[in-house]
Amino acid sequence: AGTDLPGTTRIGVYSPYAGYRFPVYLAIQIEPDDFNEVLDGLLGRNGTPFILLSPTRELCSAKAEKRLTDKRSAFVPLSESVAIGDKRQLRFLRPLDEVLAQFRSSNLPSPKEGDSMVFFPTPPDAIWRDVSIRFKDGHTVSVKAKTAGGVFNYTQMGMANKKNGDPTLQWELLKTFAEERGVLDWTSNKADRKNQKRREILAANLRDFFRIEGDPFRLTDDGKGWQALFLISPE
Repeated sequence: AGTDLPGTTRIGVYSPYAGYRFPVYLAIQIEPDDFNEVLDGLLGRNGTPFILLSPTRELCSAKAEKRLTDKRSAFVPLSESVAIGDKRQLRFLRPLDEVLAQFRSSNLPSPKEGDSMVFFPTPPDAIWRDVSIRFKDGHTVSVKAKTAGGVFNYTQMGMANKKNGDPTLQWELLKTFAEERGVLDWTSNKADRKNQKRREILAANLRDFFRIEGDPFRLTDDGKGWQALFLISPE
């Protein structure tokens, strides 16, 4: 999409994981003053970090590049990063993750060990039906979402009681959904009117972990229970 900045186009977004979208701009100028004017405009209107592409490094001074990195944004000179292949298609000279290594380290969380929710690298196009959760034991699950996967305990999934470190009621409800093969209604011996609120909080916990939009549960066809949109199974 065009912008009101001279020679500057927003050409797309960089979305390495679900929940992370960064604007990408292409700026083609001839004079350093024009480039700096564009840089002023982009820094002034973007509340989130962005990636700025330009044909060469010639117009981007060290001071200009520092202004970008100070805002956790990135400058990528195309002449140093891409080449034209045999079929006149652009190809990266280095892996994209390597080209954007500093940008990624500044803007993407790294997996954390210990007593807090870890970062799960959900692919940006994943939906709830791409997710599977399989219990390995009472405290641990194997999780997959398209190409991403891992084994996590209830603490790492953000479902530990902050007072005593025990599993929350939401974790126990997730376990119940596994035992019931993804459907919980009034035929279950675990049915409870309190499950309505617990399910709402569980849905929020799962959205926080996977960063997938929408409710991970739907009403059953008869409207008397809830069905997980993801695949869930017990030990």
